[in-house]
Amino acid sequence: MRPFERDYAFGVDKKEDDSVATPATFAGYLRADGRVGTRNYLAVLSSVNCSATVARYIADSFRDEDVKAEFPNVDGVVSLTHSTGCGQSIKGEGLTLLRSVMAGYATHPNVSGAVLVGLGCEINQIADLLDAHGLARGPGLQTMTIQDSGGTKVTVERGIAMIKEMLPEANKAVRSTGSGGATHARAGVWWLGWLFRNHREPCARSGGGFAGAARRHRRP
Repeated sequence: MRPFERDYAFGVDKKEDDSVATPATFAGYLRADGRVGTRNYLAVLSSVNCSATVARYIADSFRDEDVKAEFPNVDGVVSLTHSTGCGQSIKGEGLTLLRSVMAGYATHPNVSGAVLVGLGCEINQIADLLDAHGLARGPGLQTMTIQDSGGTKVTVERGIAMIKEMLPEANKAVRSTGSGGATHARAGVWWLGWLFRNHREPCARSGGGFAGAARRHRRP
């Protein structure tokens, strides 16, 4: 048998990129945690499919043109709904993933404020969602349930009032030029701004929610 060797010298041809003297920049929304958004939206999220219609009614009460006229720095109000949140294991992976996605939407740098709307008796309890991800209610993150509010009509009215309270604060956000590192943020979230404008119902039936929509609408 002849000598046999394998070359395990992985990465020996790696070369460092030349430093850029003037990093690329873009005008984005710098958030308090240091992240940068390319859009400035208020979001209405449903914790369960049962509250999806209410979430849409609230968001539909704010037409982008009307919002822009009074609050020029706000891109609009969007509803982010789905078709699950109940009838699932309280300790299952599905609920864990749902809560993770919802927390990500509520705290996304493209979102300056969010309202979470629940039914009240669902598996995906809003209080548990907040606890699981270390989120706290406040001026920029408000919650309510249809059952506690007293029905659909009252909940929609409460949600509209909450959004109206958030709009002046959201309008204080202004675009500013970030560093070269912030450019990567733009590359990573460009499609989320597109979806906010064009997919007002990124729910589970769309083939994986935002992830599925992103696959179907890749950047040219």
